[in-house]
Amino acid sequence: MDVLIDADTLRSPELRHEIPAGIIDAFLYGERDGEPFAATLPLDAPTIAQARSRPAFRWRPPTSCARTASRCTSTARASTAAGA
Repeated sequence: MDVLIDADTLRSPELRHEIPAGIIDAFLYGERDGEPFAATLPLDAPTIAQARSRPAFRWRPPTSCARTASRCTSTARASTAAGA
């Protein structure tokens, strides 16, 4: 099942379940074919990577995405070891 959530983790219990960290700014979280990704500001990427270390997810800058999961094209990986 594919998932697409556009929210922040403070007001969205669904997103807080997927990313258990306090992210104030809304961001795009999705899963496509079981692979999670997040399109968020670079400042929030390390926090998300630390909160969601397993399974690893793909980080995408918001400018690389239209507001649908099928149009994301960036393949930048969040590095949990380096803090993205």
